[in-house]
Amino acid sequence: MKFIIIIFLMAASATTFSQEKKPRARDIGIPFDGAPGKYNAITDVAGVEVGQTTLIEGTVGYDPDPVEPPADGDALICCSKPRADLVLDL
Repeated sequence: MKFIIIIFLMAASATTFSQEKKPRARDIGIPFDGAPGKYNAITDVAGVEVGQTTLIEGTVGYDPDPVEPPADGDALICCSKPRADLVLDL
């Protein structure tokens, strides 16, 4: 029983530590030009698309399958696994 309690306490403390937020650069006084966008993310930048790219050569697989599969000829950068050598349009 003591062993189970110790494991539970270790898991609970790990969860607590992982939820601590790191300070953001602007919050600690590091200056940047401009102001953050609506979502304060790379996706706020006009013309920037993130997360997928065009496959020029090669194929990729997914395990597990993505919730939203990319268009034919594209690959999700975050979670694709190359099946052979790839050439990507980055």
